[in-house]
Amino acid sequence: MINRTIGQGKFMRLFIAVTFDDTVKDRLAEMQDKLRVDALHANFTEYENLHMTLHFFGERFDNRLSAIKKMMDGITEPAFPIQIQGAGCFKHDRGGDLWWAGVRNPKCMNRLHSAVCEGILRAELYHDYERQDFKFRPHITLAREVLTHQNFDPVIFNRGLKAINTRVEKIVLMNSERIGGVLVYTPVHEKKLAKG
Repeated sequence: MINRTIGQGKFMRLFIAVTFDDTVKDRLAEMQDKLRVDALHANFTEYENLHMTLHFFGERFDNRLSAIKKMMDGITEPAFPIQIQGAGCFKHDRGGDLWWAGVRNPKCMNRLHSAVCEGILRAELYHDYERQDFKFRPHITLAREVLTHQNFDPVIFNRGLKAINTRVEKIVLMNSERIGGVLVYTPVHEKKLAKG
């Protein structure tokens, strides 16, 4: 699907992400299963799509791919450990809330995000309206449009969640597209972080 798109001057919907191995995604899926018990309605992130977004480009012409790859390859941040712990939500007045898994002590993740944003600015890979839109709160989306039972207690829910220890060793440029009505994230390029 990527090869069909590249070189034809078409739009790609791109973002830079931290991805996880199956061991971590299995644990995140357990968090989703626990949330399912209390959810009246939810649109859960597909197992294959569990990730942490560092920067969302949105639609870009594919002729910008080489510049984005070059920017990523210039990032010198080292690999680092993280602990995924706890869950929370971004409240929405309509349509349900967005529930996420959080990161404890996210200083290293914030530095990586800053390095990506600085690279984007240096390479002028942003639209004008994006320049001030580099806010970042590291999280992994578990589900959108979540409506919970009236007696749902987030504190009690969090007590049953165990921390997940892993390492961030690479960043990945992803293309987002719908294939047969299913949202699919396809890796386009990856940059391994320096040994930390």
